[in-house]
Amino acid sequence: MRQKVKPERIGILLLVVANLIFTFFFNESTYDDGDSILHYLQSKNSFQDPTLFLNHWGKPLFILLSSPFTQLRFTGMKIFNSLCVIAAVYFAWCIARQRLFKHAWFIWAIGLAAPHVFLSQSSGLTEPL
Repeated sequence: MRQKVKPERIGILLLVVANLIFTFFFNESTYDDGDSILHYLQSKNSFQDPTLFLNHWGKPLFILLSSPFTQLRFTGMKIFNSLCVIAAVYFAWCIARQRLFKHAWFIWAIGLAAPHVFLSQSSGLTEPL
């Protein structure tokens, strides 16, 4: 039986989503200076140098999945990492609902409000994937 969504839950989720959007557009940090930029550059240049698709340090699966997005520059990397974060929280929510957790909806608020999530979604790091 489906439960009715309470207004305070909607308010919390809207605040979290607003914070995500604000962070996405106004955070100019790459979270760190080394790995983030290098992962981005490897992903962006992978079509010009196909050996980057096999580079172990660059994480071949990450480069394969993110390279189409990075053709849109660093904004594309932010979009890719944001989609990875949203997918991860969605799967956690599905598991919680399947296990019949009483407050499964709260996973959205916790998962998207974690400080590391805000910083890593605006980076070139591989952690969101």
